[in-house]
Amino acid sequence: MLLAPATDLTLAQLADVAVEQRAFDIAESLRQARRLLAQMGGGQPDQQTPDAELLAPAMPEPAIQALMQAQSGAELLGVVEAHPSLLRPEADSLLAARVNEALDEGHDRLASALEERREALAELRAARAAEPPSPDQQGPTLEEAIEALLIADGEEAMVEVIDLYPVLLEEVAAQALWQFASEARAGGDEDLARYAIECREMLRRVREELGE
Repeated sequence: MLLAPATDLTLAQLADVAVEQRAFDIAESLRQARRLLAQMGGGQPDQQTPDAELLAPAMPEPAIQALMQAQSGAELLGVVEAHPSLLRPEADSLLAARVNEALDEGHDRLASALEERREALAELRAARAAEPPSPDQQGPTLEEAIEALLIADGEEAMVEVIDLYPVLLEEVAAQALWQFASEARAGGDEDLARYAIECREMLRRVREELGE
């Protein structure tokens, strides 16, 4: 039973909860358990457990340094353009962990600065997710709709995205999300693949509630 895919999903979710509760040792132990189970199950550790490498590829140190140097909204936009990984959902969790580490070490001013920029990124992420297509466009593409859904932060933001992109409630969107998840899994991003499937199931439930 421990080698079942559902177990890996449960361990990943528990690791996320541990990070949110600042139990970093427990989170790392859970990630090690995922790596071990992936090896025992015959999977490829480098493709099955991207969590252990999340800090480096998702938000490299230069991105954090540039973020800390931003002093205005315009500068923040420039940093995001140079480091788009800052708008990924994982970046919010990583910045939260940095805030907690700074507090634990007694660096209150650093923690405050990090939290301020984390909140600014969250607002920018939500604004971009809810941004309507420009007038000169004939209409949003399915790819744009899926991207907006995947970067939406929270249930309210997702509802806004669905309102803006009703194509997400069509069967073609479900097929596209399934393909997206397959490509993400093939590229070694198991977390992104899992999240795409979760979004697909959420859209299915919405369609059912609407009587489709």
